[in-house]
Amino acid sequence: MNMKLNNQQGQALIILVFAMLALLAFAALAIDGGNIYAVKRRTQNAADAAALAGTRQLVLECVNDIPSGGAIRLQVQQMVDANVPGATFDAYYVDASGQRIVGASGPLEVSASVDVPCGCADWSAKGMEVVAKNSTATFIAGLIGRPRVDVSALAKARYGPVIPERALGPFTRSMSETFTYGDTYMLREIDVNKDHPSASDTGNFGWLRWNPSDSPSVPTLEAEMVGTKNPWSGYADPTDPGDHTLDVGNWISTITGNKNSSQVRTQLDKLMKRPFLIPLYTEIVGKGENLRFKVGGFAVFEMSCYNFGGGGNMGGNCTIGDRGIEGKFVKRATTIGDWATNVACDQEVGLYSVKLVP
Repeated sequence: MNMKLNNQQGQALIILVFAMLALLAFAALAIDGGNIYAVKRRTQNAADAAALAGTRQLVLECVNDIPSGGAIRLQVQQMVDANVPGATFDAYYVDASGQRIVGASGPLEVSASVDVPCGCADWSAKGMEVVAKNSTATFIAGLIGRPRVDVSALAKARYGPVIPERALGPFTRSMSETFTYGDTYMLREIDVNKDHPSASDTGNFGWLRWNPSDSPSVPTLEAEMVGTKNPWSGYADPTDPGDHTLDVGNWISTITGNKNSSQVRTQLDKLMKRPFLIPLYTEIVGKGENLRFKVGGFAVFEMSCYNFGGGGNMGGNCTIGDRGIEGKFVKRATTIGDWATNVACDQEVGLYSVKLVP
């Protein structure tokens, strides 16, 4: 005789167990997931800060006679500790493309025992990669066998010359000078007799005039700095008026006088601490309004102060003199087209920016 089994006792308990497991999973995702994300964010911040600090120290060490890998690693360590105390990290030198530099024993780690690969070769260090490693305890996931979760974050930083504004300042310095970053230089006040005894500097302060047909006046100078009269569209060689391409070998006219006007100072204020290009000269001929400079190259300059006398002071007290424009050189450029990127490593003067890269 067949008996029909209708006893379903215990099924609700099984369903409840599976429901509790699902709730634990969702709780782990919400609580532990949020905690892991926060720890991951802090670890990423640590890696970012460490890569930037280490790359900055790399720049400083590479100008020393004996660069210290230990000093670079210390900067990385301090940034990691400041953001995620107790975390560990790996740090590697990277080249200009962001790839790890590989030595005989593998990727070059940043440490006191590894020589810092400074220089201009393809394998020279242009930055670093930092991998910060951390872990965090879980709350709910620990109940299902995951008491801790490992977290890591990678960051790369590299340095390069400061990219100038697309502006050409109407100032110049001698091509023969050796520019050293950290030293202050004067623009616009040119001792022509010193550099070229055959020329005369009577009444000339070194303002440049892109087109000799423009009047040597304040409105012309202001327009040159505003950009309405710029060397890309308004230049003319005073020795060959049909030549409108400013480059090495061309000549540039000048504007005489101090030109300490509010219009000129307003435009100088806009260039303050913003790198821009200037031509460098190799020859000077003429005098007064007929003074001309021959272009031998270009350089990127960052203005920190100007003082024309008579109340025209900006950016703090000028240290060299009371009638000129002061600042630091960033790098040289071979041609006017090379002002942003295509400058040889050994022609860079030394003002660099450090930034994170993918």
